[in-house]
Amino acid sequence: MHEQSVIDAVMIGLFVTAACLYGVAVVHSNRRLRAWPRIRVVLFMFGLLFAILSVVVGEHEDFVRHMMSHLLLGMLAPLLLAFSRPLTLMLRALPIRWSRQIMKLMKTKLLRLLMHPIFTGFMNIGGLWLLYTTRIFDMMYEHLWLYLFIHLHLLIAGYLFTVSIIGLESFGKRMSLSLRAIVLLLAMALHGMLAKILYATPPSSVELAKAELGAMVMYYGGDLVDAILIVFLCLEWYKVVRPSSIKREVVG
Repeated sequence: MHEQSVIDAVMIGLFVTAACLYGVAVVHSNRRLRAWPRIRVVLFMFGLLFAILSVVVGEHEDFVRHMMSHLLLGMLAPLLLAFSRPLTLMLRALPIRWSRQIMKLMKTKLLRLLMHPIFTGFMNIGGLWLLYTTRIFDMMYEHLWLYLFIHLHLLIAGYLFTVSIIGLESFGKRMSLSLRAIVLLLAMALHGMLAKILYATPPSSVELAKAELGAMVMYYGGDLVDAILIVFLCLEWYKVVRPSSIKREVVG
């Protein structure tokens, strides 16, 4: 239990450090450029707040709380962090020479592959399938280094997947809207399928009643977060289609 508390403290310390770095970046950015939107600061802080809350809520003995923790850490927190655009802020805050080098790096084939929606979707949803359909779920609480790795993976993979879908920080060529929409729908289907599997055949260490409630939290909670991404993609599609439709009406 003591070791678990240490790992939780390490995770919370990392999140608090990220909040401090974001704040310092905002101050440096505002000295040189137009003021960084306050709403993005609020989104980032709430994203980290939910990440910290996931550490407090999470508990192995209660699968429902465990699933709530993973929804906060792997879906809601990444969503808010993605809309706060920390990578863009970093480029604004760093010296121009460093920013240009990072931009070049972001446009390399390897980084573009790592940020591709298909790859990030595989890392995000594939990681969940690997966690809940193998012994890794129980091993996570037996080996605390694995516990730390999995939870950080949930946050980072969730963030990269969200960024690749909404396309706000794609410094190379932005993937087509249709591709991102298809990947999102596939990810939603696989996420829902995994929740149904957990409902019927949970990990051996989880009580059936708790597994059913936890699977329902995963299923419906995941859909709520994904609905926000769907709305965002629909708005983007509307912005693309609307000018052409107006032009046709004027010409006609």
